[in-house]
Amino acid sequence: MKSLVVLANSEMTAGANQSLLDWVTNRDKKQLDIYILMPKDNTETRKLFEAQDCTVWVGHYFFNIKYIKTFKKNCREFIKFIISFFINPITRYIIGKKIQSEKIDIIHTNSFSCVYGVQLAKKFDLPHIWHIREFMQEDHGHSWFYSKKRISQYCSYSTAIYISDVVKEVIEKKFKFKKSYTVINQVRYSSSFKKTRKFMEDGKCNILIVGSIDPGKGQEQAIKAVKQLHSAGYNVQLSICGTGDFNLINYLLDNDTKKYIQCLGFRNDVEEVRKENDIALVCSRMEAFGRVTVEALYYKNIVVAAKAGCTPYIIRSGVNGYLYELDNIDDLVSKILFCIQNKDKMDKLANRASLNAIAEYSKSIYSKVYTIYKETVSNE
Repeated sequence: MKSLVVLANSEMTAGANQSLLDWVTNRDKKQLDIYILMPKDNTETRKLFEAQDCTVWVGHYFFNIKYIKTFKKNCREFIKFIISFFINPITRYIIGKKIQSEKIDIIHTNSFSCVYGVQLAKKFDLPHIWHIREFMQEDHGHSWFYSKKRISQYCSYSTAIYISDVVKEVIEKKFKFKKSYTVINQVRYSSSFKKTRKFMEDGKCNILIVGSIDPGKGQEQAIKAVKQLHSAGYNVQLSICGTGDFNLINYLLDNDTKKYIQCLGFRNDVEEVRKENDIALVCSRMEAFGRVTVEALYYKNIVVAAKAGCTPYIIRSGVNGYLYELDNIDDLVSKILFCIQNKDKMDKLANRASLNAIAEYSKSIYSKVYTIYKETVSNE
């Protein structure tokens, strides 16, 4: 069987692309040929997928979303949509020639934010799978340029794969699909990882938050909590790992905070960063799954996370981490303080949480995805 997987963006910083690579790496290559379609070329992404014997195409298409809060003020988004109105049909025609030449069996769009894949599928009468990894408005604050009626038509043409039951519950209140499945993300685990640091072994609590700098990811909450702990005399250090709009957090940072809060930017070796940290904060407003949550568990950071979205399905407070009430800085501070004040118990909790997470989330999901492919193709 041959599958064309359509990406919403070409960056490997995107969790959707990382999750795709996880299961593609574990596939039976004799059973399934994977073709990757990127909106623009990216050397890193191309090499990673080609190393797994995937054929990579560059589509030169736009995926049309608008950021709800800023759309009316942001002319660039509207201009991109106007350009895409003319460009995307041309690129679909070009890609369509390749689809027909290679005899693609199914099109699989790797993000709900991208409609290009379903438009290709409809144009060339191919079955379509939508891998739904986000809530859209609720987590990333964005929506499509197309009307809800148009998106509903695209959904009714498609089969859905949800990355969690929480996402399924939210999305299926709005849209109906031909058929739907929940397949929990597989998250790669590096068995060579070794963490030698004990919890607060040097008397300092090293805290890490990983993710794009975005209002929905909660870096503001992390900074405010750490500033409060520092003011109270606790020896804490916060590392912020990720890229995005730093204007969202710069107002909280000054010369004094530079002594105990550092912005690391994008790191492709987050596992190494985790070795030197004790606590991982997950302050997201609406995690659809929680890749960084699972990775923190894998690599033995104590997780302190907001009780929102899918996170409470991964973190059980007092068992494999701690939950706080979203937007409640005092509650976040109290949970971090609990870890500090009970530091002798934290290594045991981290080791147990790591083993359980590896057993639950590192298994290959390829066979589940391939079964859905077969059922979807056979039902056409």
